[in-house]
Amino acid sequence: MMLVADKSYLPGAERIDELVTFAKQMNYSKIGIANCVRFEKQAVLLESILQEKGLETTHVNCKIGKWQKETLVPNAKGMLCNPAAQAQFLSDNQSQMNLVVGLCVGHDMVFGLHSKVPTTTLVVKDRKDQHIPPSLTNE
Repeated sequence: MMLVADKSYLPGAERIDELVTFAKQMNYSKIGIANCVRFEKQAVLLESILQEKGLETTHVNCKIGKWQKETLVPNAKGMLCNPAAQAQFLSDNQSQMNLVVGLCVGHDMVFGLHSKVPTTTLVVKDRKDQHIPPSLTNE
């Protein structure tokens, strides 16, 4: 995997292009996308980009297998996400590599623990700074 990662480095390329190169060199044809429901539009767009580049895809948002918050916190309202169910769904659909798109801190970790295939993050959720922490900008 490390040798392929080194060969997948494309100076000046977008991360999506590097992911496609990496997947193809690893002979992965089925890519799973685990996304936050707030990133549904981006997940659908990512699917179409990957499909145009010859990869099969499936995506699942965080509300699959959702739970009532009150099952864990008395009198709480709303629904909890289920990143473990996302990982299981992608496994059931035979993904060979998974991409994380906008999962919350902690949810991404639970997803990673339950994913049975290599997983990388494409988009991190950073509510305040529109998903780019200021300390990582060149300004």
